[in-house]
Amino acid sequence: MNKIKKTTTLIFPVIIFSYFYLLSIDTPSYDDDLYISNHQTIATLFQQAYNDYFNWNGRVVGQSAWRIIVSSNIFVSAFLIAFFALSLILLIQYFSKTRNIIKYSLLSFLLSFFSVILFSPVIGQIFFWKAGAGNYLLTTVVILTFILPFHDWYQEGTIKKSLLYYLLPIIGFIAGWSNENTSGGALLIVFIYIILGRFYKKISIDIYQIISIIAYLIGYIFLLIAPGNSIRTRATMSTLWLDQSLLVHFKNGFIAVTKSLIHQYFFLLFLIFVLTLFFMFRKQYTVVINSLIWSLSGLATIYVLSFSPLGQDGGRAFFGGIILIIIALNILLNNFMNINSSKLFMNFSTKIVKISVLICIIFAGIVVTTIGTIDAHKANLSIKERYNYIIKKSPNTDAIIHVERLSYYPKTKFSVNYGLEELTYDKPHTFPNEGYNKYFNLKGIVLDNR
Repeated sequence: MNKIKKTTTLIFPVIIFSYFYLLSIDTPSYDDDLYISNHQTIATLFQQAYNDYFNWNGRVVGQSAWRIIVSSNIFVSAFLIAFFALSLILLIQYFSKTRNIIKYSLLSFLLSFFSVILFSPVIGQIFFWKAGAGNYLLTTVVILTFILPFHDWYQEGTIKKSLLYYLLPIIGFIAGWSNENTSGGALLIVFIYIILGRFYKKISIDIYQIISIIAYLIGYIFLLIAPGNSIRTRATMSTLWLDQSLLVHFKNGFIAVTKSLIHQYFFLLFLIFVLTLFFMFRKQYTVVINSLIWSLSGLATIYVLSFSPLGQDGGRAFFGGIILIIIALNILLNNFMNINSSKLFMNFSTKIVKISVLICIIFAGIVVTTIGTIDAHKANLSIKERYNYIIKKSPNTDAIIHVERLSYYPKTKFSVNYGLEELTYDKPHTFPNEGYNKYFNLKGIVLDNR
């Protein structure tokens, strides 16, 4: 029996890795990915990062990761995406488990995977769009990795001096420079762990922890003060927005974020609310606190977008915050699945409820994954169909190429072009048209409006 459990515990991560790997191979480059296809070296990565930082985008870590992924061999890029996707699932599982939950390791893995599938925003843009994988998936994994030793220190009351511990200042610097709102949310989690661990649990703080936090803060400051951030804002936002005060920005942004949370993530938040009340009723306050650390930090990560010029629509900017909230959900779910009652009737009723919840989540996850994967494959085929037409047409003309609308437009968040920009009708040298020009060496391209 133990052998079967060990086998299934290994098989499912392999299946999940293969899923992300194969769908990544199936997914063509799109929009931003088309701008970068050439081989990258340390020198070119540095030059592009330097130009970004001072002229457009302070996300040196995410942008560089994107350039490495998109310029790699298709099998290498698919491997990298699958590796970080699986790493994310395993990290969610790890943070969600408590010391007394061992027998549900496979169950917690499945809950972690399906909760990401069900609740994560724009999966295609984050897991299969290479620009998204570099700027959101990889950076979130790095950020969670930084939190890991602080989480273990808080939970176990001692420091594990592993390789990760000694690399923590470097990881902290990279994580801090990763993503504006998610890096801030992770810093909040670490500070809560430090405060509760030091003053509530009376655990000693290591000097290496302080050094790591300082390194994280340095990276985060570099990210926030990048000159390119303000340049990009002025170039992309209207004069009306630029003339408004910070208070007006926050008020409008706060309303927009709240609407997005209610419309798109109501069930996720409702489920956490119900489970939190359940554990409070049972006076299991440790479970409630462990979950609240992540859920409140996740909400703070999302609501800080109220100050941002963009990103309040519930899309990929929400990703890091939603992942933190998903961890909170899985903490509650794992503890819920571990409940045992001493009374026979209550024990039977609890088992029925647990099985029902488990079946609903897994069944819904399988259905959503199946429908989404089919939708993504159809969208991929239509994009490849357009690319094949361009390849056949481009050597025979020096004129601007007119292409028809895609034969299939996606309907689910699994597709790479779900929510991303389509070609324009009349501007062959603006985004995203210019990416086609660079990738296919065209004079120009527009969407046919005839």
